[in-house]
Amino acid sequence: MKMIAGKLAINNRAFLAVLTLVGVAVSMMSFHEGRFIALSMIGIAGFYFIVYLIVRNTQALKVVVELQFRAAISLIVLTFVFLVFAGIYLSQYNFVPIWDYANYWNNTLGFNRSLQNGAVDTFRQVVYSVNYSDYNLLLSWIMSFPVYLFPSWKGAVFIESCIAAVPAALLMAGFIVSKSMGSSVSNGSSGVFVAAYAFSLFTPSFLAPIFLGYFDAVPAVLFIALLVALMDVNFPKRRFGAIFIGLGLCGVFLLRRWFIFGVIGMVLCCLIYWTGAIVVNASAGRIALFKLLCFRVATLVIVVALPLMSVFRPFVFRSAGGQYSQSYSAWTVYDSYPAKILNVVNRIGLLWFIVGLISVVILCIVYSRLSVLNKTDFCESIILPVSVFLGAVLSSVVFWHVQDFGEQHWYVILFFIEIFSSVPFFSCVNLLKNGDVRTVINLIVVALSVVSLLQGFSVVSVPSQISLLLGKQSVVRPIKQNDVTQKRELITYLRQQTVNGEAVYFAAASANLNYSLADTTLLPDVVGSAFPVIAADVDSRDGFNTEFFDARFVVTSTPVSLHMNEENERVVVALNSLVQDSSSFLGRHYVERRSFQFDGPVVVHVYERVSPIEAEDIMTLKDYFNRWYSDSPDLFANRFDGYVSNMKQDESVQ
Repeated sequence: MKMIAGKLAINNRAFLAVLTLVGVAVSMMSFHEGRFIALSMIGIAGFYFIVYLIVRNTQALKVVVELQFRAAISLIVLTFVFLVFAGIYLSQYNFVPIWDYANYWNNTLGFNRSLQNGAVDTFRQVVYSVNYSDYNLLLSWIMSFPVYLFPSWKGAVFIESCIAAVPAALLMAGFIVSKSMGSSVSNGSSGVFVAAYAFSLFTPSFLAPIFLGYFDAVPAVLFIALLVALMDVNFPKRRFGAIFIGLGLCGVFLLRRWFIFGVIGMVLCCLIYWTGAIVVNASAGRIALFKLLCFRVATLVIVVALPLMSVFRPFVFRSAGGQYSQSYSAWTVYDSYPAKILNVVNRIGLLWFIVGLISVVILCIVYSRLSVLNKTDFCESIILPVSVFLGAVLSSVVFWHVQDFGEQHWYVILFFIEIFSSVPFFSCVNLLKNGDVRTVINLIVVALSVVSLLQGFSVVSVPSQISLLLGKQSVVRPIKQNDVTQKRELITYLRQQTVNGEAVYFAAASANLNYSLADTTLLPDVVGSAFPVIAADVDSRDGFNTEFFDARFVVTSTPVSLHMNEENERVVVALNSLVQDSSSFLGRHYVERRSFQFDGPVVVHVYERVSPIEAEDIMTLKDYFNRWYSDSPDLFANRFDGYVSNMKQDESVQ
């Protein structure tokens, strides 16, 4: 009775907290600024309330809630050390963030400005962006209030470390303890929790996207919550919980569509895990467990399908028919599976794979010698690691059909690998009778985690052999640029020259010079693009942007600014060269107006078009690109033909 009363008290407190939040929000709606703050808070409050509902009644959450005082103090110390590290590290940054490093920060600042339009317009805007934009506003709504409090790029990154990295590590630690300690979870689990927390929190591959400006750690928290809930022993009994898990599965896909690759691996993982659970269950309970699982899975499918097939149907069709393997082929760096696997091992760290594999082998030997096998412990410490490993393999193979892993995409497999490594390892540690030895091992795990963080962020240099074991450097160093002032001068100059809405084309696509400077250089003071901007960075994705012919200004550089090999960015290379060559069929239409000195050294040129580009010039350019892209007419040839056709129609009308 006391246990039931305690659970009811916890649930009631959570319910009252939400009601209080809603009450405060409603009371604030009568004030203009208050309505903005209320709408902004709804995003993050609603997100974490759903996360709570997903993990409620799980063993992992129980472990976190019932943590002993000394372990809680250790967690506070580790968290404080991490946040101090984050603050000091970020304070050394001095650069203009670009592309994905700034996309969601930029979008969130713009979203906050649009919140003044009211709740209905906000909801419509978010739904429309999910259905038709690659960088939708659902994630921006979650980060809206944190970015409102900390509007700078550094502030947004730091607050994401607080609200995403820490909860994710807590959930992972609770899950690892609940699975590795088995029936002895309440005895001596505090040390394991602290070690698992440090292991999860200090993983460089988890933190790197955060420190580069990605907001993807937020949906990663939801992804971890789904892992925790779907492989919890109480999952078959959770009637209403399955509804919230279904909403979470739908939400993680909507937030960042590439998490679908992680969900694919999660499905295989759950299939293997629960099949194993049914097999090791007592014969009398197998059918009952199977029926419960069928009911829960049916609930999940219905809950996921309803919003996707109604409100978000355009999103589903766009995601399914996007031909992403062709569009993102330029991001495929490794041509063979051995090379891709080696890249995974180098990035995550060979040590964690070795530890997981050896631990599983040891446990198999131990369990084979027991006269009476604890089937629950066998399921958690053997079947679970095998299932998550195979889930990681499937997710990787499916993802590689589109591209190789980018910085944020490691979340697709990272948490599977962490579970594969840590659960069997701590299960082995739990077999040791000597408490002092277990304590020493836990301290070693914490120390290795700290070293992994420091070498992953280039704070300390380690021999290449140790880097191979712990994982290669994720963030090379705090990003420092000496040309921030020059970038502001370039964007300010172009802004002054385009007061009447003239467009600027960037024939440059490097991390130091590209079109996104127009969006981010003046943030957070100027939200939105400083002037109309046009570009085409990657040939396989963007093709040729015929708006180039209408742009009044073109930005070029010496040498040409690229972020890929020339064969992937021939449009940038060609336009950069032709515009600067005054004797070329394109260059004769342009005059250089100003130049700027950037890091590199790179000289940035601003050219103004002083005469209209003729149809013959356009067809010459078409023939030029047909040498390489005759098999991609929709990206090149058809666009040139369409533009020339429109030109002739306009001339005939005139």
